[in-house]
Amino acid sequence: APSVAAGNTQQFKAEAILDDGSKLDITAQVTWESDNTAVATIEASGMATALTVGEAKIIANYVDGNNDISGSTTMTVTDAVVITVEVTPTVETTNAGGTVQYTATAIRSDNSNEDVTEKATWVSSDTTKVTIDAAGLATGLANGNVKITATFENVTSNEAVLAVVGEVIVSIEVTPAQESIAKGTTLEYTAIATLSNGTQRNITSSASWSSSKPDIATIIDGGLATGVMEGETEITATESGVTGTAQLTVTGAKAKALTITPSNSQKLGIGAELAFEAEL
Repeated sequence: APSVAAGNTQQFKAEAILDDGSKLDITAQVTWESDNTAVATIEASGMATALTVGEAKIIANYVDGNNDISGSTTMTVTDAVVITVEVTPTVETTNAGGTVQYTATAIRSDNSNEDVTEKATWVSSDTTKVTIDAAGLATGLANGNVKITATFENVTSNEAVLAVVGEVIVSIEVTPAQESIAKGTTLEYTAIATLSNGTQRNITSSASWSSSKPDIATIIDGGLATGVMEGETEITATESGVTGTAQLTVTGAKAKALTITPSNSQKLGIGAELAFEAEL
């Protein structure tokens, strides 16, 4: 007796045994029926479809003149089996240090779907370029293309392609982060980029610098800021679409030197007076 997984089909064949012992295929001439259509149904061609777990008797009835002949067999329907596993996304790009979350969906013979992401066995075709953990999270390590697959109940999925490209900037730190300068003085800033692989790079010379209030402070390529008038402004360094900021306060001008006139030596008689002037 056949055993068929739910959702699958089974072709039945009916043969008549003649008086001389020979056999005649009468599959298309018999009338087919199932005694339990909740478990299995059968078409006129003898093709049965398994529906739910259980048993159904498959009966073939044949009328030959005045003879009504029938035969039967038991069809056992078992749990639906996995027929395919689909992994998504099918094509993705990341960078060294970046991650991609994959999903595995099992499609069973009864057309039911199950998320088996955390049940499947994940495989990377090249673990020197990409690793993938038991939950389907892939991590880029080095440049190149890698195939990702998932296996569940002995069924292996489609091959998803993950391309690992060069490192990208994930953050920028501008230093000093908060500073004050006097009007008319300058301050040099530094921009350090952190890359996707965890390394750092000085991008001070290549970054694009800007001041949110150029009337208070200006800044030029290379990160040199100049105080213009009292107030506060935000200094920004931008590279590859990623920004980092710092706060700058400009205060009033400070005295750098004091000039006294007259500056040459003076001789005065006792009781004489001489006026001096002091300028910043």
